[in-house]
Amino acid sequence: MRFLGTGILGGVFLLSSLAIAWGNDISLSATVDKTELTLEDSLRLSLTIEGVQNAPRPELPPLPHFRTASVGT
Repeated sequence: MRFLGTGILGGVFLLSSLAIAWGNDISLSATVDKTELTLEDSLRLSLTIEGVQNAPRPELPPLPHFRTASVGT
């Protein structure tokens, strides 16, 4: 579980750093679908960036034991 928290925090930090670099018109939000879970449960983390057009896709660090998916326009 420690690595899970580290990976999530690293991803949020990376995305928030990008938001600062792009300017004040950027909105970043992070949500999860559960507040409690067991080792057998899965968790969905959604990161939403708004206010940027034609921004490069953020590169997340390697997240072992994570399955990532990208959905967006």
